[in-house]
Amino acid sequence: MNNKTNVLVVGAGAQGAPCAAILARQPGVGRVLLGSHKLADAESVRDRLGSAKVAAAGFDARDPAAIARSVKESLGTADVVIDLTPSFISVHVMEAALALNAHYVNTAACPEHLAQLIQGQPLDLADKFVAAGKSALLGCGATPGVLNVICRRFCDELDTVERIEIRAGFHVPAQKEMVRTWMPNWCPEQQYFDYCDPPCLFHDGRHEHMPVFYEPETYDFGGNLGEIQLTHHAHDEQYSLPLTIGKGIQYCCYKFPFEPAIATLFATGFTPDRVVEVEGGKVKAIDVLMALVPRPVQLAVLDPQVQKTLVPLIADTEAHILIKGTAGGKDKTFRIETGVFYDEAAKALELFGTAIVGVAYAAATGALQLTEGKTKAGMVWPEELDAVRFIALTNTLGLTLNMTVR
Repeated sequence: MNNKTNVLVVGAGAQGAPCAAILARQPGVGRVLLGSHKLADAESVRDRLGSAKVAAAGFDARDPAAIARSVKESLGTADVVIDLTPSFISVHVMEAALALNAHYVNTAACPEHLAQLIQGQPLDLADKFVAAGKSALLGCGATPGVLNVICRRFCDELDTVERIEIRAGFHVPAQKEMVRTWMPNWCPEQQYFDYCDPPCLFHDGRHEHMPVFYEPETYDFGGNLGEIQLTHHAHDEQYSLPLTIGKGIQYCCYKFPFEPAIATLFATGFTPDRVVEVEGGKVKAIDVLMALVPRPVQLAVLDPQVQKTLVPLIADTEAHILIKGTAGGKDKTFRIETGVFYDEAAKALELFGTAIVGVAYAAATGALQLTEGKTKAGMVWPEELDAVRFIALTNTLGLTLNMTVR
């Protein structure tokens, strides 16, 4: 009897390629189907990986029936679906997971789910996953994802939680260059919208959307990274953590490196809803921008020699978490520093053929944890997973989740 896990990975770009590489190395994984709207992209990744476990398929991720058909033709069944498409497509992939009677994982929750969460409304499709006895894990990447799990791990040691502050840092050459250009390192549409959406801040015990690029600060990460300019950022952590952690939390924020090139483009008028007239024709400004920027899939398939030159920069990526609360009637503060797998960039390149694996590695871990059958059915946030088990499991897939805790 074959008890190995079959996995569908939707998206063969900068995250899908390393995700397939990670899964193909796991002895408990039987087959991996890598799907993309461009069959040639999925086939290219499959051929580069050279694993008999990995198959390729072409389908439109907005068509649940087409996804389900591809799985039945290539795998027969899928135990879990890993969705690495932009968040505005995710509901369609969720419907495909339901049709396949499979668990589901994405790396960023869709805007509708985030809005429903803070408004206290039922999340779309949650009831269907409950009825199917399956889990849909939302936002399980490096961040959001691993950082949520870490927050749960240490909040569990506190009786009350007052505040959670998360700061992510990585090298941003544009902060120091005179000519500031934008080189997206994941889906350009998703990355641009994350920067240009009003960030949600949890303060005074409530959620509130703030202006774009709110509360800039210069934060010193130390080491090779040093001082980085940060601002509040549209992310999942500050939506879900206060509601799932509870314990009286009053403040939760997420700050991310300021990207001056995006700020300039946004201020110039490259907003998602801006339509301009050019020589008698009308065009969306954002469509022009997205046609000009490079696609990040190039990062996943670069020549290994080129990736080696990126390893030192990638390895400096850090996240700092501050958690304040009380334990046993006394004030207690945790300060946690982690590279969220990016500090293992050299090892990732050796094992998986790319140094940039943090998001894909976390998604693979979350997917395998769901298939163990111990996570509740319905919509689940990363901090609702068994944090101790997630950390133990992730350390068995090839890399190590390193943390410094003070």
